Amino acid sequence: MFSLEMPEKQLAKRILSTLSGIHGAKWKNPYRLFNEEDQRQANHALETYYKWNLHIHEQSRQTIADIRAQIQKTRREFPTEDYLVVIDYLQLIAMTGKHDRHDLAIGSITKELKQIAKQYQVPIILLSQLSRGVEQRI
Repeated sequence: MFSLEMPEKQLAKRILSTLSGIHGAKWKNPYRLFNEEDQRQANHALETYYKWNLHIHEQSRQTIADIRAQIQKTRREFPTEDYLVVIDYLQLIAMTGKHDRHDLAIGSITKELKQIAKQYQVPIILLSQLSRGVEQRI
């Protein structure tokens, strides 16, 4: 997982909160705020989280080359594992090269990510924030 916006610790807490069904605020002080059921659910969520073998890369200004290198490194380290790459989010990927318009730069990034997906035979989920300004013009 490539998180260009959120630190690894914060992302891990959100994932654990979702897996366990425990409100995120309780994770700030679990020793004091967890009841017995929360503790059981948290342990189950932690077991699941560790089974995933999740690698979170949290650098804020990653380029396509950085992402490609990390995928390549992980494929070498774990050649028999199944993979899923999640990138959060598209607009924060550092652009390389000159592009006349922002939409052309985004198109170039998505094209390169598609090539990476084919080359390393790995699905890539790319998250993006869309402008809702178009909806308000209708």
